[in-house]
Amino acid sequence: MKERKQIYNSLSWKLIERFSTQEVQLVIQIILARLLLPNDFGILAILLIFLNFSNIFIQSGLNIALVQKKDSDEIDFSSVFWTSCIISSILYLFLYFFAPTVGDFYRIPEIVSSIRVIGISLLIGPLNTIYNALIMKKMLFKKQFLSTVVGNVGYGVIGITMALLNFGLWALVIAHLSSIILSTITLMFIIKWKVSLVYSISRMRQMFSFSWKMLLSSILFVSSDSLYGLFIGKYYSSETLGFYNRANKFPLIASSSFNSAISAVIFPVLTSKQDNTSAIRKILYDATRKSTFIIVPLMLGMSALSEPIIRILLTDKWILAIPIMQIICIEYSISSIHTTSIQAYAATGKSSLVLHVEITRLVLFGLSLLAGFFLGFYYIFYFRLISVFLLAIYIIFINIKTFDYELSQQIKSVFPNFFLSIPMYLIAMILTNTLDINIINTIFIVAVSIIVYVALAVISKNDDFKFFYHHFIKILKSIRTQIRR
Repeated sequence: MKERKQIYNSLSWKLIERFSTQEVQLVIQIILARLLLPNDFGILAILLIFLNFSNIFIQSGLNIALVQKKDSDEIDFSSVFWTSCIISSILYLFLYFFAPTVGDFYRIPEIVSSIRVIGISLLIGPLNTIYNALIMKKMLFKKQFLSTVVGNVGYGVIGITMALLNFGLWALVIAHLSSIILSTITLMFIIKWKVSLVYSISRMRQMFSFSWKMLLSSILFVSSDSLYGLFIGKYYSSETLGFYNRANKFPLIASSSFNSAISAVIFPVLTSKQDNTSAIRKILYDATRKSTFIIVPLMLGMSALSEPIIRILLTDKWILAIPIMQIICIEYSISSIHTTSIQAYAATGKSSLVLHVEITRLVLFGLSLLAGFFLGFYYIFYFRLISVFLLAIYIIFINIKTFDYELSQQIKSVFPNFFLSIPMYLIAMILTNTLDINIINTIFIVAVSIIVYVALAVISKNDDFKFFYHHFIKILKSIRTQIRR
């Protein structure tokens, strides 16, 4: 009972952290999109591809290894820190001297100096590796909330100010770098961890025996995501890449808020239960039900409202992003199904399964790009949607074999919330296509959609609705008590 209370408390704080900060970030992104050009966001997307690849090697799956290892101590944390420092220094030097080649490849001279500046964030990566591991292992999500707020506020103030002063791309580059620096400094003050001059090669070998598969899986995951940015940026234009980047940003922010909260909270719990298959099945079932109850209607609703969202919030200069966003939102509603399964594989030491999933994902995404290349730009995203659906089916069969997780139970964890969401989606689509596009009508459609979804949840006596309703009331009471004190 005590453990369950800790899980729900941690999940509550993680959800508050993710949703509040992501909402702030969403507002900032909307303002910046109105002030800057699609080309600026396209170039930033190229920079982040190389930055994300580099960050994979800095963490090397070692942050997950620290959490997954039941008895990790100061020697383990210190060894991981110094290993990450060496890797980050080498990677930054490589990125610095490789920058002209990237600029020549895309025929964008601005990339050279901007990639060298934004790459400074790699040198802060080792600290983030340790702090993120400590946060997950000790479930310190309340402290992470503060650091994320500081980072987002810094990003917004610096980014919007520089955009108003016509700095263009540099507004995004400096804002991104400042956000990472500010959030890391905040963590240094609120999480008690000091660098030690100790290092154990044997401990690193032990953790790397687990982490190398996670490293390879991360490389494949980022590769499959980055394929689209690399391909669109090279064979179309940085402006087209900007449209894809913004179309992906809205559903990504919305879905990752809940997915990352669920993942961060259940990972240490799954780790503690890694020898209890029955407990893992129950955690997977509950986590999937809870995540689909929020993410599926949210994504389908955003898909139906893509046109008013883009045209009202970002203006008509982003109109080409609308069909991309409609497809990607549906994709995210499906991909939310297997987020918890990936966490279960990693937490139980089955990193080879994570590797298999990411290889499959990369192959499927590569085929979708190939098909889209011959058939046309928008077909890329239709085939990607099919790929995500096939991947979900593959993961269902892995769960049956690995955790003896029956097909009927997996279907039961997903379908009820999809059935609630589809009528809401259809109503939202009809209203969007019928009414004029303006703020009042959009708010009306959102309100009707929420009422329909909640009404269906109440009528069907949905357990997930009861869970969130009761926890929402508890959080409100807790906040009210804190204010009175």
